[in-house]
Amino acid sequence: MLEINKIQRIYLGVMGENAARTVEIDVNAWYATHQNASFSVWHKRSGDQTKQATGATFDRETGIISWTPSSSDTYYSGVGTAEIRMTENTVIKKTKDLETMVSPSLMNGSGSTIASTWQAYIDQVEEYKNAAEEAQEATEEAAQQIHQVEEYVEAAEAAAAAAEDSADAAEDAITKYPRISQTTGNWEVWNADTELWVDTEVPATGPRGPQGTTGTAASISNENHVYQVSSSGSTVPTGEWQSERPVTPQGQYLWERVTLTWNNSTTTVFYVVCRMGMDGTGSVVSVCNVSPDGNGNVALTYQSVGAAASSHTHDDRYYTETETDTLLAGKAATSHTHDDRYYTETEVGDLLQEYTKKPIVVYGSLTGAGGTVSRTISDNGITDSMRPYAQYEDPAAIDGKVTITVGTGTVTVTAKVDGTVKFTIMLVETAE
Repeated sequence: MLEINKIQRIYLGVMGENAARTVEIDVNAWYATHQNASFSVWHKRSGDQTKQATGATFDRETGIISWTPSSSDTYYSGVGTAEIRMTENTVIKKTKDLETMVSPSLMNGSGSTIASTWQAYIDQVEEYKNAAEEAQEATEEAAQQIHQVEEYVEAAEAAAAAAEDSADAAEDAITKYPRISQTTGNWEVWNADTELWVDTEVPATGPRGPQGTTGTAASISNENHVYQVSSSGSTVPTGEWQSERPVTPQGQYLWERVTLTWNNSTTTVFYVVCRMGMDGTGSVVSVCNVSPDGNGNVALTYQSVGAAASSHTHDDRYYTETETDTLLAGKAATSHTHDDRYYTETEVGDLLQEYTKKPIVVYGSLTGAGGTVSRTISDNGITDSMRPYAQYEDPAAIDGKVTITVGTGTVTVTAKVDGTVKFTIMLVETAE
């Protein structure tokens, strides 16, 4: 299993393989701090210009991405690049470009040249591997004898250095597998001695194959039309098909089956469906509980709809014309006039025009024993042009006429009284 922060390269398998292996990548180092994140793997095959999303899946329970390379992922052999992306809301995190490797298939086309190139690479790796193993054996033997001879120590150190160099060379050979040059399109191999890529001058693609034979243009050699009536417009009928178009009842479906025979003896079958419309007969069940006649018409009477006859009479809930005329005869006409018991609109307006100021109201009382008494009330707002209007609480105690005299600032009430009489006087300013 690969770990997200340590992964450098991914081996996808052999060219043309499909679902032959599953690459598992542990992304818990990122997932631990981004619980709502989604993960995806993007792959750019050898020779492609852009990355494409893979079918990799992410298991939230284990925090592991599983990528099962398809034949599309292994379509080209050589070195590609991959990228792992994490997305959470606005956060996007990516790995650096990771190398992917697809080994060539020795059975691919005329792949003898490609196979020889890879065989040289494999032989080189095997040579470095053997050298490393031999150096390791020498190192172990020298280490066992280091206590005997100083020279053994030096030999062991030299052997260890050689082993390290060989191991480095072997690692370089393993990681620097053949690739396709982006400039020439040829295979390149890594030279461990010069630490440079070397152009093998072997094209990465084979020669173009011969042009195929031009086929015969398609044409229809025969058409067959048959018909059948059905109650369904969606399910193909299973009854007997007829060569003549049948009469289709209202609301039924007419199916037409068309069989086309092509010039290569193959056939194509398709269907045409149409529905016969309704003319309306029998579509109405009843109107106001009246059924239609044989022509589909409904004959309605006033009784059918609950209406009264044109010659009907009303019951005693309504006034007759005579009763209405009698009642209206006791009412005044719209053009009637009132008698002198009422003020006219003009008279009311004239009366209101006489009063121009807010009235003054004074209160008082007269007390006497059958003789004449007077009471004067002062108010700075009183003028001698004001008209008095009096109201008495016990007018029965007044014997004779009451005299009210209005002067500037005063009003005097004089009357012959026997007892006490309370009065209220409203003084109103009149217009000149």
